Amino acid sequence: MHWYPQARGDVYEVEQRVRAGKALGTAPFDELWMLGVERDNDLWLRGLIGTRDGRKGSAPLGDSYFLANNDFYRRVYDNGILGVKAGPLLDVGRAGAPTAGLTPRNWLVSAGAAAKITVLGTGVVLTYGHDVRAGTNAFFATVAKQF
Repeated sequence: MHWYPQARGDVYEVEQRVRAGKALGTAPFDELWMLGVERDNDLWLRGLIGTRDGRKGSAPLGDSYFLANNDFYRRVYDNGILGVKAGPLLDVGRAGAPTAGLTPRNWLVSAGAAAKITVLGTGVVLTYGHDVRAGTNAFFATVAKQF
C-alpha cells in the first residue's frame, strides 16, 4: 500500500508492505527464508542484521514467515533538485522453523527512522533500525529505484 493522506500534495506519505510465505513439504536448508538486513535478501526486518563478523547466520531462518514493513514519511525539503523525506518506521515479523534453534518463538519487532534523499532523480535511502527484543541496532544505506 502506498498512500498520500492529504487530498492534494505529497507532504505526508505512508507505505506498508505485508508479505507471508510457507514452504510446501520439506525445504532444504539453503532455501529457507531469512528475516533481516542482508544484501541478497529482500525480507528486511530493519533492526536485525543478517551477518555477524561479516559471516551470514545471525538472522532467523524459517520455512514459513510473516513480515510487515510500515513507513511514515514527511517531506522535509524540496527545491526541485534536492528532495528530502524523513520519518519513523516499524517492522513486525515472525518465522517458523522446521527445527529448533533457527528462529526465536517470539514476534520480532524493529523500530527506527528512515530518510529518502533524492538528487536529480537519483535516490538514496538511509535507515536506522533498532531490534526491540534484542536491543541491537542497524544502520544502512541503499539506492532506491524512484520515489
